[in-house]
Parts: sequence; C-alpha cells; structure tokens
Amino acid sequence: MGDVHGNLLSLEKLFKIEGGNYDLLICHGDIVNYGPWGNECVELLRLKKNAILLKGNHEDDFIKKQYSGTHPVAKAFFNFCMPNFLYFDYLNTLSVEYKLDMFTIQHTILDKYIFKDTLIKENSISQNYIIGHSHQQYERFIGNYRQIYIQRHFNKGKFNITKLYNRSFSSAIREIYWKL
Repeated sequence: MGDVHGNLLSLEKLFKIEGGNYDLLICHGDIVNYGPWGNECVELLRLKKNAILLKGNHEDDFIKKQYSGTHPVAKAFFNFCMPNFLYFDYLNTLSVEYKLDMFTIQHTILDKYIFKDTLIKENSISQNYIIGHSHQQYERFIGNYRQIYIQRHFNKGKFNITKLYNRSFSSAIREIYWKL
C-alpha cells in the first residue's frame, strides 16, 4: 500500500476492511502531504505490527522542508501541511526500499512517474519491482524483469479499493507471487 497522502479517514477505513489480515504490511511511501492528517497517518502506520514503512518523494520533501515539485496545488498543500508536522526525525529513519523475495519494493524507479505505457529501456531495469507514485495499477514485463504497481488508492478524499484479478489485495499479491 502507499500514497496515503495524509488521508487518515481512508487509512482508517482500509484497516477496518482489512483488519489485521496481513502477514507483512509494506507502505511504499508518500504517507504525508495533501491531506491534513500527516501526523496521525504516520502515528497509525508506525504502530502497526509487522509493518515496513518506506520513504517516498513527499517524505523527502518534508525532511528537506522544501517542496521539490512544480505543481502549484501540490505546493500549496505542502505549505499548509509541512509546518505542523511533528515526525521529521522519524521520517529520516525510513528506508527507500525493501527486498521481499524476488521483488524490490520502493516508491518509484528512475525518479519519475511510471505508467503502464511509460517507455523504459530494457537495460535500465535489472530486477523485479513493486512501486507506487503514479497512482495507476498495472503489471508488466521489461525484458526479463517484472514491474508491478498495485496498491490501495487514496485519492481526493474517496476510498477506492483497487483489485487485481477481482480479488482482495492480499490474494492478488499471493497470486502474482505464485505465478513467478
């Protein structure tokens, strides 16, 4: 999961639906910014058992206390959310990637938004990835390596459960893993 962006209401709803129905919770980053509840989202996620929280670009921006993007709306959210944020030291402890079996899980690759149709040179991908950042769900191969974007979406205050193969998130990950 990832791209929570300070949306506590949706995050709470996710855990109400899923409960503790996971062996390992991995958040690929962007817990903060946009929504006003960055502190509360960090608190909730860091208290979860068997949770790995990773750093996304918005955590990097909060740590630096400077928005790195150019979008005026995103910058306005940053300027509103960042001054009241309390967990800068905690964000500094987060890693940018987590290795799980044959996958590297991180917020993005090549420091850009990656979509299903993004052109990526075959020799620039040297491992299997699970990523976020682009808010688009897909699975594809680049050469011999698999790239998967799969997550719960937290967009515009609405909660949408995205499903791969019309099954639950947990089942989708298991199904993808066992297909390898």
